[in-house]
Amino acid sequence: MRIEVLLTDDLAARTAAQRLAIRPVGSLGVVVRAFREERLSHQEAESLLRRLHSGTSLFVTSALVEIAIQHLG
Repeated sequence: MRIEVLLTDDLAARTAAQRLAIRPVGSLGVVVRAFREERLSHQEAESLLRRLHSGTSLFVTSALVEIAIQHLG
């Protein structure tokens, strides 16, 4: 199938992907990628990252959100 990237936040799926040499990308990574591909403005991306921490049931620490925001440049 030549899969290179798997979009998931499930830990078991991420681990399995890594064992198969597939790079897992979670929700934060999807937002950062969308920014880098100019699909989101910096402001939109930062807002989405912060909302993933505070406005969803996704378990993500504030420190990890700050790291993702730093990757926005």
